Amino acid sequence: MSLILGEPTFTKTSEIRDYCENGRKLIRPLANEFRIASEELKAALKEIPGQSPWLLGADSKVRAMIVAKHLEHAAEGVEATCAGLIRTWLSFDKHFLQDMKKSKRAFDIKG
Repeated sequence: MSLILGEPTFTKTSEIRDYCENGRKLIRPLANEFRIASEELKAALKEIPGQSPWLLGADSKVRAMIVAKHLEHAAEGVEATCAGLIRTWLSFDKHFLQDMKKSKRAFDIKG
């Protein structure tokens, strides 16, 4: 099975970094896409006549905002996913790479 991000074995530091970076690059544009689509959907749905003539279309505007809000939540989910990918790399760096860097210190004769 071939995935868009590949099938990393996570045996090298570069594979972990590349996986997180490529995942972020892949899904990040979706956040803007969903936000724009949300505004467009809201504008289109506001034009549908409301059910009550006494409300002068206010009911249609409220319903349009409710429906479009779901796309805004989807955009927030994409942003949370991007943040999670960044946190994955930073956590790996903190918990594993820092220890590796400390253990590779040069031997100091004077010290």
